[in-house]
Amino acid sequence: FPDVQALAEADEDQVLKLWSGLGYYARARNLHKAAKRVCDEFAGVFPDNLEQMQTLPGIGRSTAAAILSLASQQSHAILDGNVKRVLSRYHAIEGWTGKAAVLKQLWAVAEQHLPASQHRDYTQAMMDLGAT
Repeated sequence: FPDVQALAEADEDQVLKLWSGLGYYARARNLHKAAKRVCDEFAGVFPDNLEQMQTLPGIGRSTAAAILSLASQQSHAILDGNVKRVLSRYHAIEGWTGKAAVLKQLWAVAEQHLPASQHRDYTQAMMDLGAT
């Protein structure tokens, strides 16, 4: 799909067919729903703030932060599964990373590590480090 409008106007079956083989079809459905919301509620322009971005289907705090960091050079902490693993090991934070108390600690250290500049590079580096 060349743009968000084309994705929003597509039939869900067409979206799922093109997604075929990638797995986790809920992501394709959420992507399609988000495109519709962007067109309907934001005049076809993706929101450029964290709170509005998180209102889109399938986009939580970390994903919104990553999008805004990479696309708009905004300074936001990210905390995907890989980054959780890196930070919990580096800071010796014990416990299941889905537990509220552990998650609170991880968000705090993620925010402490935010650099004053080069947000895009830092965000990408953290995701890459966590993936390896």
